[in-house]
Amino acid sequence: MTMTSDREDLELSLQRTFLSVVRHGSTGRAAAAVAKTQPTLSQRILRLEKIIGRKLFSRRGSGLKLTGHGELLVAYANRAMDLNEEALAPAISELSV
Repeated sequence: MTMTSDREDLELSLQRTFLSVVRHGSTGRAAAAVAKTQPTLSQRILRLEKIIGRKLFSRRGSGLKLTGHGELLVAYANRAMDLNEEALAPAISELSV
């Protein structure tokens, strides 16, 4: 199967950042939870939005609200995290033998 695309891949680290911001409701609170700076997380969200080509959040007071596209990405990002864990599980269990 040959795939040619100029589009970047959805890196797991960007999806983890996105889910952390969703979970904590703001980049500031998410940054504190993952021991990163708020500007670092904001840049990652901007990069993810650029890759997807859609806004994922809208501002709401001091927090963020998911857009429709953001709500869709939550489901995909959670599936990607689950698949990542599933793919790593055999490798981890083999190491403990």
